[in-house]
Amino acid sequence: MANKWWKSTRALVQLELGEAVPITWEHFKKIFLDHFFPQTLQESRARQFMDLTQGSMTVAQYATTFMELSRFAIYLIPDEEKKAEKFERGLDRRIRERVRTLRIRSFTELVTRATIAEEDLQENIEYNNQRKRQQQQQPQAVSHKDKRPHIMNRQGQPPAGQTYPTCATCGKRHLGRCMFGQNVCFKCGKPNHLARDCPVKKPGEPGRNGGQKTHATARVYALTPIDAEASNDVVTGTLSLFSRHASILFDYGATHSFISNHYAHLAEKIPEPLEPSMSVATPSGDHIICDSVLIGCPIEIQGRILPADLIVFDMSGFDVILGMDWLSQNHACVDCFNKRNAQMGRSLVFSLYEKLPLLV
Repeated sequence: MANKWWKSTRALVQLELGEAVPITWEHFKKIFLDHFFPQTLQESRARQFMDLTQGSMTVAQYATTFMELSRFAIYLIPDEEKKAEKFERGLDRRIRERVRTLRIRSFTELVTRATIAEEDLQENIEYNNQRKRQQQQQPQAVSHKDKRPHIMNRQGQPPAGQTYPTCATCGKRHLGRCMFGQNVCFKCGKPNHLARDCPVKKPGEPGRNGGQKTHATARVYALTPIDAEASNDVVTGTLSLFSRHASILFDYGATHSFISNHYAHLAEKIPEPLEPSMSVATPSGDHIICDSVLIGCPIEIQGRILPADLIVFDMSGFDVILGMDWLSQNHACVDCFNKRNAQMGRSLVFSLYEKLPLLV
């Protein structure tokens, strides 16, 4: 088609230029593009590139489309860093959250890491779907060894279908006189102790710790990248764990160290029962019961293996949270101002801005 067009067009072009003037490559290219790829179409492709996001595409499909359309908007990505930034902004949110803490400046490396994150997410989806199918096949089965955390609300809930009125004093929903700010027990109304320590039991309810399973307590201050960005008390990064790059949250406000359900499933260890089980306070105010732990997980830093006992925890924003138990054991001092770990004697020393396998 193009050859036929050129045969019919060449004579006209030569006539315009004159017989003595040769048709240069630049002249031919301009004529060719004007005919087969006009300026309006080029501008349309540039707009498509500006609006491009991953959407329902895989990372590989997104990268291919990105490269094809980028030719028409080179001015938007003048260097490798801008190219990587544009690609990262268009990634699926779940994948973007996993790679953004890596601070990757190479487009090729970013595509590779995003592909790995995509595979991990797909494994997580398949694992959860498998568990749902197993639960549906045994709807009546109740196992006391179920390792999934159970979430307990901070306040007792009203009977199904009913809603308590909102209190004008404390802003919460409850019945009766508000005890907020009166230094009295919310359960019995007497002073000098809290409801959780109340010695008075309700009808049909055993006394404190009487016949009830007790839990150790713990807390975390951040569970997602959004929580981490909003806090000046944490540092995020990436370390090697079980021969994989794990997204890590260093949180000196967390009393213990944790590993996500998904990453624990990929681990080379079998979880052990946590006795007693642990009630973990989250940033939202909920309490999550955890009852299993991975002992001696090999956290690798600068060629050193620093074991961590990681409690299996229901979270998705990070693979691992390293809390005060691990930080104090390894004499690590988190420099939250500069977002790096500072030296202290023979303490752990590494920076979030060095190359892998260190934090980046």
